[in-house]
Amino acid sequence: MGCGSSTPESSSSAPLVSAPPEQHALKASAKTTSHESSTPVPPPAPAVPPAAPAPATTVVALTPIDDNGPFDKWLASQLAASPADPKDTSEFKYINFTEIPPFTDLHKSLMRKTLTPELWAKLKDVKSSYGYSLSNAIQAGVVRPHLGVGITCGDEECFTLFKDIIYPVVQGWHKFDPYTQTHKSDLEPSKLMFTEEQAAHFSKYVKSTRIRAARNIAGFSLPAGATKEHRAGVETVLKQAFGSLPSELAGTYYPLGGLTSEQEDALQAGGFLFQKPGPKQLLGAAGAGRDWPESRGIFHNDSKTVLAWCNEEDHCRIISMENGGDIKGVFSRFCQLSHAIKAAAESNGKSLMYSDQLGFLGTCPSNLGTGLRASVMIHLPNLNKNVHALEEICASLDLQPRGSAGEHSEAVGAMWDVSNKQRLGFTEVELVQKVIDGITKLLAKEEELAAAAAAAVPIPASTVVALTPIDDNGPFDKWLASQLAASPADPKDTSEFKYINFTEIPPFTDLHKSLMRKTLTPELWAKLKDVKSSYGYSLSNAIQAGVVRPHLGVGITCGDEECFTLFKDIIYPVVQGWHKFDPYTQTHKSDLEPSKLMFTEEQAAHFSKYVKSTRIRAARNIAGFSLPAGATKEHRAGVETVLKQAFGSLPSELAGTYYPLGGLTSEQEDALQAGGFLFQKPGPKQLLGAAGAGRDWPESRGIFHNDSKTVLAWCNEEDHCRIISMENGGDIKGVFSRFCQLSHAIKAAAESNGKSLMYSDQLGFLGTCPSNLGTGLRASVMIHLPNLNKNVHALEEICASLDLQPRGSAGEHSEAVGAMWDVSNKQRLGFTEVELVQKVIDGITKLLAKEEELAAAAASE
Repeated sequence: MGCGSSTPESSSSAPLVSAPPEQHALKASAKTTSHESSTPVPPPAPAVPPAAPAPATTVVALTPIDDNGPFDKWLASQLAASPADPKDTSEFKYINFTEIPPFTDLHKSLMRKTLTPELWAKLKDVKSSYGYSLSNAIQAGVVRPHLGVGITCGDEECFTLFKDIIYPVVQGWHKFDPYTQTHKSDLEPSKLMFTEEQAAHFSKYVKSTRIRAARNIAGFSLPAGATKEHRAGVETVLKQAFGSLPSELAGTYYPLGGLTSEQEDALQAGGFLFQKPGPKQLLGAAGAGRDWPESRGIFHNDSKTVLAWCNEEDHCRIISMENGGDIKGVFSRFCQLSHAIKAAAESNGKSLMYSDQLGFLGTCPSNLGTGLRASVMIHLPNLNKNVHALEEICASLDLQPRGSAGEHSEAVGAMWDVSNKQRLGFTEVELVQKVIDGITKLLAKEEELAAAAAAAVPIPASTVVALTPIDDNGPFDKWLASQLAASPADPKDTSEFKYINFTEIPPFTDLHKSLMRKTLTPELWAKLKDVKSSYGYSLSNAIQAGVVRPHLGVGITCGDEECFTLFKDIIYPVVQGWHKFDPYTQTHKSDLEPSKLMFTEEQAAHFSKYVKSTRIRAARNIAGFSLPAGATKEHRAGVETVLKQAFGSLPSELAGTYYPLGGLTSEQEDALQAGGFLFQKPGPKQLLGAAGAGRDWPESRGIFHNDSKTVLAWCNEEDHCRIISMENGGDIKGVFSRFCQLSHAIKAAAESNGKSLMYSDQLGFLGTCPSNLGTGLRASVMIHLPNLNKNVHALEEICASLDLQPRGSAGEHSEAVGAMWDVSNKQRLGFTEVELVQKVIDGITKLLAKEEELAAAAASE
């Protein structure tokens, strides 16, 4: 559970047993699009320095938070005035805050909510015996406003010294009260109840199992505050522990600073190599990346079923894993590794960091208690058909399901990562037992649905009217519930979804961080609250998702083409903030002429060598029909008719089959799912579900792909049509050519029906979400960059200078397993399609030149 995010998730996760990297080759990922995130487009973090000495990357530079406004100026002045800290290095400087930070609306951490002027005055000059201060502890939460916890601990004393902040943070994060409750540990695998029948069920459905947690050694400072000497001391104790393991767990310790290129490649291929945290990540911002890679390393046994990381987020992250569902065996190995570390610490006159109130202690308060995450990768093809129902079942079982790209994402191939939700207040045995019992119930439901499907028994639809608490049933939740209850019927309502008619401007909470929230003033509310399009889409409809889902970054959706004019006073400022483009003064142009691309034979040869797959996608919407968030059944059917006509007019090499979602055979569904082509009904926690785009599912939705699976189209998902062109290899010009053909075919079909594509001279191609305007185009290549991968922060910086966006194996700010990076254009609006694809071509060419330069330098060493 990484404290860097606003929800509990791993800061840098090792895959389940040598899992291969995600292939985006011929799989059109059903991930949520960019409007789900809170910021437009950023990236990940460094590992072993390249053999060719490269200048150190500074992490002192500050990222603008309020567009160089008052907060940024204040922060820069605090950095400039900060005296030297003994823990500073040439790459990192601790800031000494002279006053309580003037937090912005973007700061949403529990630390920010807890740190009152009175607490600041009480604790500002407090330091641990190792020199870790309150300023050190809150630095990451101040300079990285998106963090959910916002405070780190530099040593064991912090939990006592800064208890007045940490205990309320723990209450908010874990729903556990350390003032009145205690935590117990239990590492006795024999206490688990795991019957032969359960083992057989797990064996059938579970593909892999993993259990991990952290251990820290008392008497040494933690990574965010560690000295070189303490890091080395930790490494010595851990190496002793690894050397004492029984034969089946015996293996090799690999110090990061002494890896051969072969060892590095092997660790990377297995997904075992962890990266130096970049300054945009929690650990980088907290100072845990200083003196990299000194005294860091990786241990794994010969069969690769136990793994340990030394001096990453904590002193030691221990991981037990294997293919299959033997969760009791995996837990047994986990306990053996934990016991070995404890024994090694005690033989050196030390102990593990542990508290009766907080359990095992570590760098981030999100990972207290057991700090344990027991997860199974499980195949749930029937539950996968209703993701919202799956999430609700898991919630009732204290389980947390994650799709292919993390929480609230879809699961390609119906493969779900399901784990325990709690960490603190339960023993390790109790949490693993919760997983065993919960997965047993999930599998019973899966088989019940499979039997019902086989007997053609209709499954009742689940409701998406229920509201998720935002302020723990406080004033906002009560207000929202009353607004929902009092809302009159909307003609667009269904039995599964109800539009809320807001009678007043929403009383947004600190959690609401969207651009809509920042733009919607009382004056604009009064001006627009009663405005509706001719299709009945109102301001309340438009902002509903942003009100009920506070994490959204845009916060407004469009239900038809008129919205862009009617709600221009909100949408234009949102566009300015998201795209850094001014629709009041700038215009957008489209250019779908592939012959204009400059892509030489030499570049094509380079791309062929390094690029594993290429994909270009965008959306198209047809004027005269309402968009999915506001669509009627008739309009959806009209869209489908036009699109089927377009698909039927494609030239032979693009000809294929249209599969209506409501009429799929089980064989067709399995095939589409296996290819990553099947999109899911959006759940209510997702933007599209909260906006009403999932009504009447799966009516008039469908999927088209050609016979060679190099073009794909989705009908009536987020937009009328998402078009995707893709292939293995690096022929980006050929991929763009097919993309243009598909776009032209949809335009021609629309015009033959007396319609046109939604397009504006100011905003380009229009669609449901303002994040996908302009070209709406994402041109991406999956590329192998083994040398650049050694310094991920440098890779991010290079990509930023080239207007490119790199993504690791699990999306932005994640690591790249096997050094396979997904690199794409950053902009969408203000450039033509040809210009954006050319940026990718030119940028990748420069990236490859740098990659080969680093390879040559390494070879000459």
